[in-house]
Amino acid sequence: MNRLRYTTAFCVFFLLSSTFAVAPAASSPQHPREPMEFPLDQGSCWEYDVELVQGSGPPKTFKATKTVRGEKEVGGRRYVRLVTDTTGGGMRIPDQLYRVCEQGVCAAVQGAEGKELLVLPANPRHGQSWRGEAEPAIIELSAETTLGETFAYEGSHFPGCVRVSLSMTVVERSFFGGEKKVPVRFIRWFAPGTGMVRELRIAGEEGAPGYLRTDSKLTKYRSGRSTADHEKVQH
Repeated sequence: MNRLRYTTAFCVFFLLSSTFAVAPAASSPQHPREPMEFPLDQGSCWEYDVELVQGSGPPKTFKATKTVRGEKEVGGRRYVRLVTDTTGGGMRIPDQLYRVCEQGVCAAVQGAEGKELLVLPANPRHGQSWRGEAEPAIIELSAETTLGETFAYEGSHFPGCVRVSLSMTVVERSFFGGEKKVPVRFIRWFAPGTGMVRELRIAGEEGAPGYLRTDSKLTKYRSGRSTADHEKVQH
């Protein structure tokens, strides 16, 4: 069974794995439009094959299932809860909280009251970029979108994806006051009507003791709007 060390970088790696840049607290329309690349219907479910690499060790594989399950109020706002269950990976991934806001899909920032993180812009443009921070843990954060990407895996083919690339620096602080800056990158592909079809997460430098990399690829999607499975959809 694989056990991961719970450092600051680890928590950001998984807890903020679906968040990208700080969005200013702002009032949103009563019914903002949900981006078709990020469905948040209750009961929606995504299954992934995940490859994990730690340090210089060999790749390990496990399966992860993300499900939209219930809601939670944070700072006076209602968020949809995304729960991740894993099999064969021996790890627990914290829940993620999202809501549709004026900027697009935003996520709650734990420990930073009044701030949200932008996951996906409401109307993404090719080459669109933004910056942010979530100090004291996260500094030098930047993100960029690329349109027209295609993702294919085991017979599934998803054209017209939006790719969101994120780079940031996580500051790990030790009990004795020392600091260590860890580079963290996220690259995610969102398909219209399906959601996230691939996610590549990298923390640290390849080959270094604290290096951590996961590559998640969609194998099955079930929309909360119907009972039909969208498994290995051919587009």
